[in-house]
Amino acid sequence: MTAVNAVPAPGADVEAQAGIVPGYYLSDAVQEKDNGATGQIAGMIEPNELIHVPGLGVGARWVDGGGNDGYLEPMLRYRHWLGGEHRLALAVVGYGTHASSSESGASYSMTHTGGEFAFDGRLTPTSNWIELHVQAGGSVSGLFASGGYCRGTDGWATDCPDGGAADTSAKFDGAFPAFFGGASLDFARHLGTLHGARVAFYGAAGQMPEIRYGQRASRRAWAGGGVSLTLAVGAAGDNAK
Repeated sequence: MTAVNAVPAPGADVEAQAGIVPGYYLSDAVQEKDNGATGQIAGMIEPNELIHVPGLGVGARWVDGGGNDGYLEPMLRYRHWLGGEHRLALAVVGYGTHASSSESGASYSMTHTGGEFAFDGRLTPTSNWIELHVQAGGSVSGLFASGGYCRGTDGWATDCPDGGAADTSAKFDGAFPAFFGGASLDFARHLGTLHGARVAFYGAAGQMPEIRYGQRASRRAWAGGGVSLTLAVGAAGDNAK
């Protein structure tokens, strides 16, 4: 889950975010249990009237590697109000990257692409100080990966002996869907150049690959939760208050 904010900004906008978001590590595919969440730091820039394409933004997120090196993933976002009352918003996000790493005998190479849509609904009246929002959406992630690791007698990955090399190789590709929902508290959203702070809580579920004995066994269901903090500043617009 990208956890980006679907609510359009009143003017040119810069966002910074940190959080733990629903998802899974690639290494979870070769383990019996998955974590259900990943750490990330993200940033988005939305020029709005500066480029005459309101709602179009670009940015990236740094995804924690779960003990290994993390990776940087560029994102492209478009968000738009649905209706004139500014109660419901839609965001569409595209993302993709390539990453590789090795540690303690294990290694991987991965290409990750995908798209996400998210709806945001405001449940309380417009306020300069605090609003309650709910979110829902889904995504499809394309994964193309290969790697090597040490395998235990139960077929799952295990730590390689000190100085040892991987004894099992595996690869897979596929498209994996997920759905999510959540709620957020938005603070100071209508104070001119301060576009607000958002504390959001999420839950998500979807499918992930499963590799056992070096072979793709099936698709595995996963579920997880998370929380994020987003801060946004920028130019004030006509609808800032």
